[in-house]
Amino acid sequence: GEEIAPVLRRCAGILAAALGEALHAVRPGASPTQVISPDDLGDFLYICAACGYKHEGFLKACRKWLLAPNVSGTGKLLDGASRHVSLVHMLHSLAVLEAASGDIVKALVLTVVPRLEG
Repeated sequence: GEEIAPVLRRCAGILAAALGEALHAVRPGASPTQVISPDDLGDFLYICAACGYKHEGFLKACRKWLLAPNVSGTGKLLDGASRHVSLVHMLHSLAVLEAASGDIVKALVLTVVPRLEG
Protein backbone atom coordinates (compact mmCIF):
# COMPACT_ATOMS: atom_id res chain seq x y z
CA GLY A 1 0.00 0.00 0.00
CA GLU A 2 2.70 2.52 0.91
CA GLU A 3 4.62 1.99 -2.33
CA ILE A 4 1.61 2.89 -4.44
CA ALA A 5 0.49 5.90 -2.37
CA PRO A 6 2.79 8.40 -4.17
CA VAL A 7 1.53 7.17 -7.56
CA LEU A 8 -2.11 7.41 -6.45
CA ARG A 9 -1.48 10.89 -5.00
CA ARG A 10 0.04 12.10 -8.27
CA CYS A 11 -2.68 10.54 -10.47
CA ALA A 12 -5.49 11.76 -8.21
CA GLY A 13 -4.06 15.28 -8.19
CA ILE A 14 -3.74 15.36 -11.97
CA LEU A 15 -7.27 13.98 -12.43
CA ALA A 16 -8.74 16.42 -9.89
CA ALA A 17 -7.20 19.39 -11.71
CA ALA A 18 -8.19 18.14 -15.17
CA LEU A 19 -11.75 17.30 -14.11
CA GLY A 20 -12.08 20.69 -12.43
CA GLU A 21 -10.99 22.45 -15.62
CA ALA A 22 -13.34 20.39 -17.77
CA LEU A 23 -16.30 20.77 -15.41
CA HIS A 24 -15.82 24.53 -15.25
CA ALA A 25 -15.11 24.81 -18.99
CA VAL A 26 -11.76 26.47 -18.35
CA ARG A 27 -10.62 24.89 -21.59
CA PRO A 28 -13.05 25.63 -24.46
CA GLY A 29 -14.69 22.46 -25.69
CA ALA A 30 -13.30 20.43 -22.80
CA SER A 31 -15.54 17.61 -21.70
CA PRO A 32 -15.07 15.67 -18.46
CA THR A 33 -15.36 12.45 -20.48
CA GLN A 34 -12.35 13.55 -22.53
CA VAL A 35 -10.39 13.59 -19.27
CA ILE A 36 -11.55 10.17 -18.09
CA SER A 37 -14.32 7.82 -19.17
CA PRO A 38 -16.95 6.64 -16.69
CA ASP A 39 -15.46 3.14 -16.84
CA ASP A 40 -11.92 4.34 -16.18
CA LEU A 41 -13.13 6.56 -13.33
CA GLY A 42 -14.80 3.52 -11.75
CA ASP A 43 -11.58 1.54 -12.09
CA PHE A 44 -9.45 4.29 -10.56
CA LEU A 45 -11.88 4.78 -7.67
CA TYR A 46 -11.80 1.02 -7.09
CA ILE A 47 -7.99 1.06 -6.87
CA CYS A 48 -8.08 4.00 -4.46
CA ALA A 49 -10.63 2.24 -2.26
CA ALA A 50 -8.73 -1.06 -2.35
CA CYS A 51 -5.60 0.77 -1.19
CA GLY A 52 -7.49 2.88 1.35
CA TYR A 53 -6.26 6.04 -0.40
CA LYS A 54 -8.32 9.24 0.02
CA HIS A 55 -7.60 12.45 -1.88
CA GLU A 56 -10.23 15.00 -0.94
CA GLY A 57 -9.70 17.16 -4.04
CA PHE A 58 -10.11 14.16 -6.31
CA LEU A 59 -13.17 12.90 -4.44
CA LYS A 60 -14.76 16.35 -4.61
CA ALA A 61 -14.13 16.47 -8.38
CA CYS A 62 -15.59 12.95 -8.72
CA ARG A 63 -18.77 13.94 -6.90
CA LYS A 64 -19.21 16.92 -9.22
CA TRP A 65 -18.42 14.75 -12.27
CA LEU A 66 -21.01 12.14 -11.26
CA LEU A 67 -23.75 14.75 -11.02
CA ALA A 68 -22.76 16.71 -14.14
CA PRO A 69 -25.05 16.66 -17.18
CA ASN A 70 -23.79 15.07 -20.37
CA VAL A 71 -22.96 17.20 -23.40
CA SER A 72 -26.45 16.88 -24.87
CA GLY A 73 -28.04 17.81 -21.53
CA THR A 74 -30.31 14.76 -21.69
CA GLY A 75 -28.71 12.81 -18.86
CA LYS A 76 -25.65 12.51 -16.67
CA LEU A 77 -22.06 11.87 -17.66
CA LEU A 78 -22.16 8.56 -15.82
CA ASP A 79 -24.80 7.34 -18.29
CA GLY A 80 -21.85 6.81 -20.63
CA ALA A 81 -20.48 3.89 -18.61
CA SER A 82 -20.36 0.88 -20.89
CA ARG A 83 -19.79 -1.67 -18.12
CA HIS A 84 -22.33 -2.14 -15.33
CA VAL A 85 -19.52 -3.09 -12.96
CA SER A 86 -18.05 0.42 -13.36
CA LEU A 87 -21.14 1.90 -11.73
CA VAL A 88 -20.99 -0.67 -8.94
CA HIS A 89 -17.28 0.11 -8.47
CA MET A 90 -18.09 3.81 -8.17
CA LEU A 91 -20.82 3.23 -5.61
CA HIS A 92 -18.82 0.76 -3.54
CA SER A 93 -15.58 2.73 -3.71
CA LEU A 94 -17.18 6.02 -2.72
CA ALA A 95 -18.85 4.26 0.22
CA VAL A 96 -15.54 2.70 1.32
CA LEU A 97 -13.83 6.09 1.02
CA GLU A 98 -16.70 7.71 2.98
CA ALA A 99 -17.45 10.03 0.07
CA ALA A 100 -20.92 8.81 -0.96
CA SER A 101 -23.58 11.44 -0.29
CA GLY A 102 -27.31 11.06 -0.84
CA ASP A 103 -27.26 12.75 -4.27
CA ILE A 104 -24.37 10.58 -5.46
CA VAL A 105 -25.94 7.35 -4.22
CA LYS A 106 -29.26 8.29 -5.82
CA ALA A 107 -27.64 9.13 -9.18
CA LEU A 108 -25.68 5.87 -9.24
CA VAL A 109 -28.61 3.71 -8.16
CA LEU A 110 -30.93 5.37 -10.70
CA THR A 111 -28.37 4.59 -13.40
CA VAL A 112 -27.45 1.03 -12.43
CA VAL A 113 -30.83 -0.47 -11.45
CA PRO A 114 -32.52 -0.14 -14.87
CA ARG A 115 -29.45 -1.65 -16.52
CA LEU A 116 -29.49 -4.65 -14.21
CA GLU A 117 -33.23 -5.14 -14.65
CA GLY A 118 -33.12 -4.81 -18.45
